[in-house]
Amino acid sequence: MLSPGFLKKCGKLNRLKKTFSALEQQEKTADIAWRQAFVKGFGKQSKLMRDQLKQNT
Repeated sequence: MLSPGFLKKCGKLNRLKKTFSALEQQEKTADIAWRQAFVKGFGKQSKLMRDQLKQNT
């Protein structure tokens, strides 16, 4: 039979796994949103600004 301490540790581990998974998903969502905002903003910039950015990279 499994001890209560072992079951408690498994519960904590499962919560940590869920939290980590949620954080990973949140990071992916934020990355996608940031990229979309960057691309939209880049399209609104003037040609002069785009050329300056290209020179800096």
